[in-house]
Amino acid sequence: MDHRDAMEASKLTTEITKATVSATNKSETAIIAAMHNVYFAAKHDLPSSLIPDLNRLCMMQGATQLQHLVVDQHTTYEHNTSISDFQDCMAEVLRENLKNKLAKNGKFSIIIDKSTDISVKKNLVSYIRVLEMDQFGTVTPQTYFLGICELYKVNAENIFTNVISMLSEKGTEVKNLCSVSSDGAAVMVGSKSGVVTRLKQFVPGVPATHCITHRLALSCATEADSIPYLAKFQDIMNSIFKFLNTHQKIW
Repeated sequence: MDHRDAMEASKLTTEITKATVSATNKSETAIIAAMHNVYFAAKHDLPSSLIPDLNRLCMMQGATQLQHLVVDQHTTYEHNTSISDFQDCMAEVLRENLKNKLAKNGKFSIIIDKSTDISVKKNLVSYIRVLEMDQFGTVTPQTYFLGICELYKVNAENIFTNVISMLSEKGTEVKNLCSVSSDGAAVMVGSKSGVVTRLKQFVPGVPATHCITHRLALSCATEADSIPYLAKFQDIMNSIFKFLNTHQKIW
């Protein structure tokens, strides 16, 4: 009797192990499918709150692996904390890939600009460009997001410090800088203490480029005032904006 019970117990242990492995594989497949949706939402600037509905839409269309995403009533991997963890993991992979690319290429150029977010906070947005060679030996420039940081003071010293800090975090030395592109503002290209001037202390002769989009915006803003049709159009648009803005506050 004891021997038979031991055999049954051994058999149950094997079955439990197989069931555990099977459940783990199903859960892993479901999480990978969910991360695909998280990546899709981030890539297309969709809010994270849409991801649960996106998962359900995929299940309605036959994505059965997402059915195993729900572990129990308290664990669904669709909570905003889980989604945030997914995004953090993806961001870490992208950061590591960028570090490897920079270490492999060495030389790089940067694109920097100031921006104001919805909470009226000043930020510094930076991109980095490197030359990459594909499997056929063709070399093409590629642009990657370097980082974003809040600017407590919008001056050349603070911007320069943040640029150096972001480059240091990626394990990149400023001496490998090949060029700088900015909006052409005095704080960026000022001859006495601008950001580019400070960078030239580390990399003498580094060229600075005035962003073509900013140049176009400046030229359009200047010339528009001298064209009656465009001046009238701007007045109409300003009136519409003021009207809607005023009534929105009242409503």
